Amino acid sequence: MKCPYCKIHYMDDDRECPMCGTPNPERWSGKQRVNKKYKQSSKASDDRKYSAVRHKKTHATAKPVESADLKGKTHRSDKKSSAKIGAVASVAVVIISLIPTVISAVGDVVDDLDLNSFSVVEAEPDIPDNAPAIEEASPEYQVPASAYDTVQGEWVGLDEGGYLYLDLDTMDYSYAPDDQSEVEYGYAFIYEMDTFDNDDGTTQYGYQVDLYPNWDDYGYSMYLSASDSADSLLVTMMFDDQGYTDTDTMLLWARPGAQDM
Repeated sequence: MKCPYCKIHYMDDDRECPMCGTPNPERWSGKQRVNKKYKQSSKASDDRKYSAVRHKKTHATAKPVESADLKGKTHRSDKKSSAKIGAVASVAVVIISLIPTVISAVGDVVDDLDLNSFSVVEAEPDIPDNAPAIEEASPEYQVPASAYDTVQGEWVGLDEGGYLYLDLDTMDYSYAPDDQSEVEYGYAFIYEMDTFDNDDGTTQYGYQVDLYPNWDDYGYSMYLSASDSADSLLVTMMFDDQGYTDTDTMLLWARPGAQDM
């Protein structure tokens, strides 16, 4: 059977078209009943089509409303972002404008500081308890006469090298304990400590020499033993840099060139 309305084919035994609902004319007696049923079926089909179209239109018109609302939210968000950027830019401009004022104020404070009013505390040197002080030297200090014939002048170390020069007239000295040390300069005060006669007929003199490096107020001492032959010198450090007696530095010194002979 072919539907007179939607033109599809269906079984002859069906009472109506399975697609549009139009009655099967073969199962209706009389043209009027067929037409009446067909008109009702046609009206029902039109109502279903109208309902479907209306549903589509309703959803189609709802979408633009939702899109417009989202667009409005995005627009408001953009406005807020623009407002924040504007506020940050305004604060930055204010800060930049204040920089010259702050620099000027700091400069004025620095200029008003009286740097001379600050006292600088210098670190006190680590002075051994038995280190000699310049004020301990007697105002009537005199160089021992024997020292001019025994220790005056230049000496070089025979064991580890080094250099010693004593100028008894100016009380200056130059000293380096070995070849690896820098030469030290300062004041020297010499005192005769003991004397004894040698078997060869020479006299041996012992001296304490107080050395003041770089002309400082405190120094250290060494012990010199020399004979009046003035050809050799025994140097013994009485006090090391910690103020203790050092008995391991008994070194033999001689006049320059004597070690080459």
